[in-house]
Amino acid sequence: MILIYTSSITSRIRYIFNIFFRDLLQTEFQITDQTEAFLNYKGARFSYCPAQLSDEVFFESGGLLHESGIREVDPVYVCAHDLHGLFPVKRGCSKFDFFASAFYLISRYEEYFPFLADKHGRFDALQSVAYKNGFLNKPVIDQYALFLFEILSARFPGEISIQRKYSFQPTFDIDIAYAFRSRGLIRSLAGATKSLS
Repeated sequence: MILIYTSSITSRIRYIFNIFFRDLLQTEFQITDQTEAFLNYKGARFSYCPAQLSDEVFFESGGLLHESGIREVDPVYVCAHDLHGLFPVKRGCSKFDFFASAFYLISRYEEYFPFLADKHGRFDALQSVAYKNGFLNKPVIDQYALFLFEILSARFPGEISIQRKYSFQPTFDIDIAYAFRSRGLIRSLAGATKSLS
């Protein structure tokens, strides 16, 4: 199990850690805001807060996940560790706050503010921070998860493993599955004749 320390446990922090650890890495984790319990924990652990507590694996928080409510944000783009991200930070294992970056991208935060809609009233991907910085078609959240896994498994060898397995399930989009099912012979022949003519 991974123990995660953060100075305050918000719904945004719960949401993004569930995505990384429950959904993507499928690894047990627990979040705490109890400093002493975190420092005494002997297993895999890391902190996500403004300042490092001790010698633990540390990811600096840029602040977005500790907020509530929505405010207009102008994210600064960073490319570090072969990863595209937002919200640069100065300390820790990453050059940007990739938990906040993931939250911003997954929640489509930028779409909560006024934008120039397309003819159907939708947010145009060409306006997105991902398109403007050239990573719209990249699986950045999965790349963040692998980066996080590499950092934690290097520090805690044998304690963390990825349980997720790839599977492919094809689906078919059929508009009218039984278009000819209840038609009689005459109606089917009439339709075929009309199509031929």
